[in-house]
This record gives sequence, C-alpha cells and structure tokens, in this order.
Amino acid sequence: MNLKNTGSILCLLASSFAWSNNVSGLEGEWSHYSPSNFEQEWEVKENGFNSRRLSKKSQKVFSVKEDVFTVESEYQSIGKFLCTKKSYTDFIFEAEVMTNNLRSGAFVAYHAQFLDKKWKGKGRTYKSLYGFTYGFGNWPQTTGEAEIRYTGSKSLIADHKEVEFQTNKWHKVKIVVKDNTIQHWFDSVLVAELNDVRETLKSQKLDKSEDPMKGPIVLGMPGHPKGQKDLITVKWKNVRVKEL
Repeated sequence: MNLKNTGSILCLLASSFAWSNNVSGLEGEWSHYSPSNFEQEWEVKENGFNSRRLSKKSQKVFSVKEDVFTVESEYQSIGKFLCTKKSYTDFIFEAEVMTNNLRSGAFVAYHAQFLDKKWKGKGRTYKSLYGFTYGFGNWPQTTGEAEIRYTGSKSLIADHKEVEFQTNKWHKVKIVVKDNTIQHWFDSVLVAELNDVRETLKSQKLDKSEDPMKGPIVLGMPGHPKGQKDLITVKWKNVRVKEL
C-alpha cells in the first residue's frame, strides 16, 4: 500500500515490532515502536544539502507492506532519515533489515545530530546529519567488513571482521552503547567494538558538538547510488530499544 503523504505513511511504521530476544543482566524495559504511538516517537528528516540540490528529483516512497516498513528508492531520489524524537545516551538497539541491493547504503545512525554545515564555495549553511553509523558493509568504499564510523571519518576501529550481508534475506543487527564503549552485532555475532569513544572523537577532531554521545536513533537511506538505475528497496522490522 503506497501512501501519498510522508506523515501518514510513517504512522504505520512497525506493527510487527516485537522481537522476543532478551539481554540478561541489563536493567530497563524494551521500547517497541508501533503505529499506535508513531506520531509521538518518530519524525522524517533529510540533509538540507540533498533537499536543495535535488529538490526537483524524485522522492523516496515510504510504505507498509505485510507489516514491514519499506523504503523504495528510485533513480536520483534524495536521502531520507527516519529519526526517533527521543534522544539516547546508553542503550541497546535491535532490528532486522533486508535489502535487494548491496549498494543501498542503508544504515543505522545513533547519537545523531543535525548541525549547520557550510555549502562549499557558496557561504551558505544547511543542516547535515552527524553521528555514528552502522552501515552493513553496503558502502561503495567498504569490502564487506564491519566498521564503526562517525560522519566524515573512516572506520574508527582497526580490527575488522567480515560481514556476509546477503540480498533479500533478513539479518539481525544490534548496537550496544554503554559508558565509553560501542559494540556492533550482526546475526548474533560481535563484529565491531570501540573503546575510549570520547577520546577517539576528540583525537580525530570529530566532536562537532558539546555532547556528541547523545542523540536520536536513525534508520537511514542516503541518496540513490550513482550509476544505479534500478529500484532499490530496504525493509525494516522488529525495531526495539532499551535504555541502559
């Protein structure tokens, strides 16, 4: 079912979000995002650069099909980000994701912040997404290795484990942020870990705000990849978050 209005579409976000796995030894309750409270918990954003540069290009289509939140990206469509209105510091995030194209660029961002950035050569500013990203090894710059990145950086870890992301298959992803440590899990396997997070951001001059370790969680898909004219689909289900 395609929806004409982004707001009405996203009200249907995730009627199947009820993942049964529990993480023992950690306090707090799981927050399952559902259509009944969507308008209070989620919002759609985009990079200001994309909205100005590609304002006349095609838009991504949001829909709910068989209780799964779906993003369909056509040729030259702009990036869209589904953001929690709630900000998180320490948390566990879990979801399942599937795509039909390994160059979809689909990602989860966290501690996200939309900060002013100067338009190169024009002196104007626009809002740009900054935050940590879990990219599923789909980026053209990667070779299927797990990474932890921050906007504008290369991978922040040296030990990269292989990630076998397959098309048209549901994969479980998990992010754990606790104190000064980040973990990325893929299909129940720890594939990336970063300690001394704040010190790493500072040493690489990536701390763009007073508190880069706080912000919403984002389900994102950037602009349509260059050279890709086929329809790209990314699906999400069973999204839940636990504050630590």
